[in-house]
Amino acid sequence: MLFVKDALFIDASVAEMAPNIDVLAEIFKILTYFQEQHGERIARELGLLPGTLPQVDMSGIRASFGLSEEVDQLTHRELQQRRDLIRKRLEHHRRGARGRRSETG
Repeated sequence: MLFVKDALFIDASVAEMAPNIDVLAEIFKILTYFQEQHGERIARELGLLPGTLPQVDMSGIRASFGLSEEVDQLTHRELQQRRDLIRKRLEHHRRGARGRRSETG
């Protein structure tokens, strides 16, 4: 639970103080740091041989944001806009589903 609270705090802080920060670049820096500083331990705890931890691959990270490989950066502001768009689409979809249920019920 503490992790979730911290993540929400960081998200709100970045939105307020640094909305133009490149989220993908920051994720890459963090992943690279952990791999360089703690890679052997991470590999060991995952049951991998030391030194066999794969290199940081941003394609999975991009895919989790719904981005294509051509996208090199994503600012926090752009991320917020994507979240708002998804939220609006979900709300519209829910309203439509409720209307269809009442018509058939």
